[in-house]
Amino acid sequence: MLTGYTDEGGELREAAVETNFNCPPDLEAGQLSVKRIGDIAALVAARPTVYATNQELLALLNALPGPDDSEFWWALHDASDSLDLHPGNLPGGVQLTLMYTVETALAGRLLTALTGLTAEQRATVARLVGERLDLPGDALRLGELWIQAAEAAAFKAVVAERFPRTPEDAEKFTAAWKRH
Repeated sequence: MLTGYTDEGGELREAAVETNFNCPPDLEAGQLSVKRIGDIAALVAARPTVYATNQELLALLNALPGPDDSEFWWALHDASDSLDLHPGNLPGGVQLTLMYTVETALAGRLLTALTGLTAEQRATVARLVGERLDLPGDALRLGELWIQAAEAAAFKAVVAERFPRTPEDAEKFTAAWKRH
């Protein structure tokens, strides 16, 4: 779980509180009704898999150079030939995920980019990533492990996002599986 991103002044966190919970960030807990606290808890618990896998994706991206290292990100884009890994497109997905912790735009973008690689592109991307992970071991193998972890997390987030969201949809899902 990514817990140490840069949010000087807390602007991202405050925006997330206002957007996701419809509460001003300086609201005292004593001013919330039990119903409102329950609503917030339900929102937080609603899609824990998406939240957790988004945190995995952010942690994986955190292991790579930041967006200011344009040489790395352009090399990654060129190696992948994917607009989803374009240095101008990726930061938007990261920002959405930081603000809306159950948003799956970043997961979808990474899943599309990584699963769309040819074998040659995948090897080149893996080597680029592995060389920048600052870990001991074979760069190609480490990069491949990074790609596999990112693919798995992105896949879980995208699939979990489709889980029934309403009580009616959940009941239909349950009823369908109980019949068989």
